Formats: sequence, structure tokens, C-alpha cells
Amino acid sequence: IAEYFTPSHTPIDKVGVEPDYSVLNKTADFDMSTVTPYQITRVLNVGSTGDDVYAVKERLKALGYNIEVNDVYDLKTADIITSFQSNTELFPYGVADITTQIKINDVLSASRVEVDKQLERAVDIAKNLK
Repeated sequence: IAEYFTPSHTPIDKVGVEPDYSVLNKTADFDMSTVTPYQITRVLNVGSTGDDVYAVKERLKALGYNIEVNDVYDLKTADIITSFQSNTELFPYGVADITTQIKINDVLSASRVEVDKQLERAVDIAKNLK
């Protein structure tokens, strides 16, 4: 239906263009200072609310689980906790007991994440265009 060209009419359809700047992203350890700190002091289950629920859900989100981060432990949270427990060889019963919360922290702190160096470089280039 369409073909793509550069401003000088060079065809780039299914070919692409060579970037002016090549920047590779890197991986780094997950920075635990980016999540809400909390003390693991109570068992969390359906109906629990509070900052500790928020912190657990925030960590699950950082681990890639599709969860809304708020301070309410609902049925969806229990399902996701069950999935996490199953994935990490814990007893899968949907309750964020002390062992599960420690495991969530351990798995997250051992995670590697991709650091977007491309965005950082683009911002630097844009600042120097003035």
C-alpha cells in the first residue's frame, strides 16, 4: 500500500536507515533504592491494606507481573502471589507470608535490568543542538 523514502527519495522500505549515533544499552543490578522500603513484619492476604502491601505490589510490578500498585491486597494480588510462589518453588497458596516476602526481595535484588543509555545520549545530543 505504501513505500517509504528518505527526504532525498532513497527507498528505505524493508531496509531501514543507519543511525547517526550508535549507542548500546547495558545491564545493571536492580537498584533497590528505587522501591519503597518496608519492614517485613506481618503476613499479608486478601483484605490486608497498608504501606507493606503497596511495597510488595511495587516489587512484583518491577519483576514484570501485571499488577496495579496500590495498598489493597485483593483477589488479583492473591493470584499473582500464587503465580510468584509457583515460579519460585514456594508453596503456592496466595498468601504473602514472611518467606514469600523475603523471596520477592531476594529475587528482585538479584535481578538485572536494562539501562536505557540511548535516551540519555539523545538528551545529551539535543542539549548540544542549541
